[in-house]
Amino acid sequence: EAGSIIVCDIDHPSTLIAAQNSPAAFFTGSVRSVRSASFDVVAANINATMIANLRDELVRVLKPGGRLIAGGYRVGERPELPLQ
Repeated sequence: EAGSIIVCDIDHPSTLIAAQNSPAAFFTGSVRSVRSASFDVVAANINATMIANLRDELVRVLKPGGRLIAGGYRVGERPELPLQ
């Protein structure tokens, strides 16, 4: 069953543009602004360094048993992101 979609970006102009093309709820801010255990799925399409830096925060906002979908890697990058 599909639930609600909430999108955040730290770049306000990007948030405004994206909101024009999606029915999702958007806010300008960071994952640090999100309540713990809020989502079944978190998708992060940012570079590998930022995903590694935000790993703990991305995992924190997942509900137990939730999934993290991480993208934005360069060709040949295979980051290790232990989630436990």
